[in-house]
Amino acid sequence: MNIHSYFTLGGKDLIKEYLNSLPKSEKVEGYYILEMLELHGSTYLSTLNTRQIEGKIW
Repeated sequence: MNIHSYFTLGGKDLIKEYLNSLPKSEKVEGYYILEMLELHGSTYLSTLNTRQIEGKIW
């Protein structure tokens, strides 16, 4: 699965900026989840404690 980041018009990567603002353990977990999604696709979501909010939003 291709993971696309969200960039502002000024070039800021809001996802990386958010992840980098988290405490170290949460930051590591966030980057790990992104990596696993790239490798295994959306099926990886079933291994996480997530729920569907609406449509494709989890």
